[in-house]
Amino acid sequence: MITQNIDRTTEISDEYRKTILPAPPSVKISLDDNCQFRCNFCTSRLQPEKSQMPWEMFTRVIDELHSRGTKEIGLFYIGEPMLADRLVDAVRYCKQVGIEYVFITTNGHLAKRERGTQLMEAGLDSLKLSCN
Repeated sequence: MITQNIDRTTEISDEYRKTILPAPPSVKISLDDNCQFRCNFCTSRLQPEKSQMPWEMFTRVIDELHSRGTKEIGLFYIGEPMLADRLVDAVRYCKQVGIEYVFITTNGHLAKRERGTQLMEAGLDSLKLSCN
C-alpha cells in the first residue's frame, strides 16, 4: 500500500515526458492575495504587495486551462477568497465554461449564510473552512 502511494506520486508517466505537457487536472488560483489575518503559517503575511487578479486575466486562464483538460479549480491560494470582489462571478464563470469541480477553502470569518448561498447557487461544489 505505501509503495503504491509513493509510486503514484513519484513515477513520471509518458505524457509528462514530452515537449508540450498536459494541463494539471486540478489548479488553485488566487483571486485576491489580501487577508484580514496574519497567521504565522501562511505566506500571505510575507507579501509586501497584495493585489486582485484582473477579471480579463482570470477568464483567459480559466479558458486556457479548460481547453487543455483541467477539471478542477480551487479559487483560493494565498489570500482569503471571501475578500475577492468577483468570487461569485468567478465560480459562475468556471461552471459556465465546463469546469467540473469548483472549490474554495476559507478562514470562515466572512463566510456568512447569504454569501454561502450565492456561491452555491453560482455552482460552487465545495466550501471548506480552514481552522488551523
